[in-house]
Amino acid sequence: MDQATHSKIVSFLWGIADDVLRDLFKRGKYEISFTRHFYQPKPRRTLEEIRADILAVQKEAEGWLDELVQGASK
Repeated sequence: MDQATHSKIVSFLWGIADDVLRDLFKRGKYEISFTRHFYQPKPRRTLEEIRADILAVQKEAEGWLDELVQGASK
């Protein structure tokens, strides 16, 4: 399928979808909430998990600082 044919088919399909949505949900009358239908919340992390992540990043940063200080003293 060449690009021109593909573009015509895609344009045709989007036109149909647009017409259907406009007929079902007239602007200003209804709101389509995609978040309400498709969003699935993830469970929140515990404070212990967050604390462990912060401490790991802090140790990594201290390692970089030690490397910088040792490199500067050479």
